[in-house]
Amino acid sequence: MKQHVVLWILLLLLLASCGQEAAQPTALATAVTEPGPTSTPQATETPAPTVAVRQTVTVEPTPWVPAISVKAQTLTEAGTVMVESITSAEPGWVAIYADDAGAPGALLGFEAVEAQANRPVEVAVDSLAATATLYARLHLDAGNQDEFEYPGPDVPLQIGSREVIQSFDVDVDVPRPEITIADQTVGADGIVTVDSVFALEPGWLVIHWSDGTIGEAIGQAPVEAGENNQLEVPIRWQEATAELTAVLHEDNERPGGFDAANDLPALSGGAPVTARFEVQLPPDIFVYDQPIAAGKLSVERIISENPGWIVVYTDNEGQPDVIIGFEKVNSGINPLVDIDIIETAITPQLLLVIHDETDNPAEFNFPVADPAATYDGQPIPPTGVLTSPGNYLITRDQSLGEKNEVVIPLVVADLDTWVVIYSQTEDGRPDEILGQAWLPAGINREVPVSVRSGLGNETLLAVLHQDAGTPLEFDYPDGDDVPLQRNRQIIFSPFLLREGSAANSFNP
Repeated sequence: MKQHVVLWILLLLLLASCGQEAAQPTALATAVTEPGPTSTPQATETPAPTVAVRQTVTVEPTPWVPAISVKAQTLTEAGTVMVESITSAEPGWVAIYADDAGAPGALLGFEAVEAQANRPVEVAVDSLAATATLYARLHLDAGNQDEFEYPGPDVPLQIGSREVIQSFDVDVDVPRPEITIADQTVGADGIVTVDSVFALEPGWLVIHWSDGTIGEAIGQAPVEAGENNQLEVPIRWQEATAELTAVLHEDNERPGGFDAANDLPALSGGAPVTARFEVQLPPDIFVYDQPIAAGKLSVERIISENPGWIVVYTDNEGQPDVIIGFEKVNSGINPLVDIDIIETAITPQLLLVIHDETDNPAEFNFPVADPAATYDGQPIPPTGVLTSPGNYLITRDQSLGEKNEVVIPLVVADLDTWVVIYSQTEDGRPDEILGQAWLPAGINREVPVSVRSGLGNETLLAVLHQDAGTPLEFDYPDGDDVPLQRNRQIIFSPFLLREGSAANSFNP
């Protein structure tokens, strides 16, 4: 019995001892005890988790793409075009151009642009040169700063093969120069009546002859700024064509009146201000005195009111005598009419008369029919032509042209000749020979003469030489082809040679 009690007591003590050990603090579960008889358990830290560090990203700005935005608008006298928006990655220029057959033509104005986006720009332009369609174009500023150099280094900006350009329509609300003129009959006084001329500034209204292009001026009258009504312009109607062109010219205010070389045509929309019209001219015969060569008399121009005949009479104290030749003419202008005549009947002066056709169109039937023409109920006086005029030539001022040629309008000679071009000395006499051309006897018109290059802005002389040595071979100064003389003076005519294109004609 006692043994049982003792066992129970020992069991209780054992349990109590175990309870005390459980109450003792113990190391963390993470403690690590190194093996060995004398080692002391050491606590170690649990490693912290690794955090990945993100790299900082540099944000690149979006590049500006060059662009132009411009809308249709009205162009007024203020002369400005509004470009709504321009985007440019670098400083440059915006330029406004007129239209030329669907492509940029004349430059009208320009303005500098900075490197920024969506910037409106106002551009001053030449409103008188504006067309219904304009072009806004972005250019580089590759040359001198603050100076638009195009043509030159400031070329149009290109993105790849594409230019930065936009077309736009404009309603041009600007007073424009204008000419109004009707077809008309020109009387013997040579007055052309222009219904109205509107000019922006004082200038000249000039009448030019026309032959598909606009030729030389044959008359002019001054115009004032503003409206000019019923303007009368005297013209040299003997030089007129059936169609004439009225052209508004500037006035450079030089003394001496209209100057074809400097009073240039006024421009509107980039083109001359012109008006074409037709005229009926008075009857007229224009003929040069001439030797009769090969039995022909050559008439430069005949103006007839009606179909008819040009008739050649011998002269009897100033009155028509014997008919020695005739040729058919049409109503209007008849240029360069050659008439076969009876050489054995030639008198020192011949008389030319226009006859109307009243009978058979194929036959001249005077005096039975085909009477001499009249004008305003009055007989037309005959035109005389001398048949022994000697030798002479006519020159005109001109430019040299691409072929290094000068043109002599008329040479009349009774023998084969040379027309020789000379430079002149200070006292106006022939100096160095520059070129020559051979001519047969008779009338020679618009004679080209090749001369050496490098000439310009100087007075030259055209001199007639005889062809007395080897035919068609210029034998001078060491041969017989000496200058022709009249009254012991050589036969020559001076003319001014200008650089560039001819100033008295143009083709708009």
